[in-house]
Amino acid sequence: MEQKFTIVEKKYNDLRMLPVNPRIPDLNIKLDKIYYDNYSIFVEIKKILNLERKNLEVLYELISSLSDRFTASNDNIHIISDDKEQNFYVLEGNRRLMCMYLLEEFSFNNSEWKEINDYIVNELGKENSALKDNWKKILICINDYQKLNVHYFNNISITLVNRKLSTEEELWQIVNNRHTAGSTGKSAFPRLLYLRRLGKEFSDLYKKSKEINFQNKDIRQIKKEILKKIHFKYDRTIENLSNDINKSLWCTWVISKYKQIN
Repeated sequence: MEQKFTIVEKKYNDLRMLPVNPRIPDLNIKLDKIYYDNYSIFVEIKKILNLERKNLEVLYELISSLSDRFTASNDNIHIISDDKEQNFYVLEGNRRLMCMYLLEEFSFNNSEWKEINDYIVNELGKENSALKDNWKKILICINDYQKLNVHYFNNISITLVNRKLSTEEELWQIVNNRHTAGSTGKSAFPRLLYLRRLGKEFSDLYKKSKEINFQNKDIRQIKKEILKKIHFKYDRTIENLSNDINKSLWCTWVISKYKQIN
């Protein structure tokens, strides 16, 4: 009998980062139909580093922790096969996978890794000196790990999610799970992007429902129906999701006002 979740052994470079996660929102993707012809690990790492540029200190803490050893209980990663069952993508654990690649493969002798380094130092580093300092700490951590020649990530235990037995909503629960409630060890930025995605989805559904049902239902009834429709996707109670939507709309308002001023 097939199981929805199975523990499997994989090498870190058997896995692909999911180009869509709470840090890189894309409301149009269907997780049960993922497949990317032009996948590049360097492109995906650059995306995450760009989004993490204000928070490289947290990234250093993560890579430093992983350099000591990967433990399935603390560093649980969920993966899913694509719809062609040719590749495995990470639903939860993209930053950890990125750190594994950095620890195992980063080298100034490789042009693509050097390009990433130059991008951080010369482009992102213009913003503040702290970013450069944290990147230097990350490079030292990578160097120390590579000297050990231990290769902790050549055989890691991770959770394979059965795509055929999982609904789209269940897959999004896994993606969103550690970002919906500000879990320990997570930075504020993923939380903000979760709120951004939630607000966008709610606003789109609200506008559509309002156009269809404006004559028959009041605003509160429309909101209740939308919450019932989407709360399973985020593995949150309707009450908690309603509070998150209010926070999301407030964040959107603050950002719009900030843009007007600046």
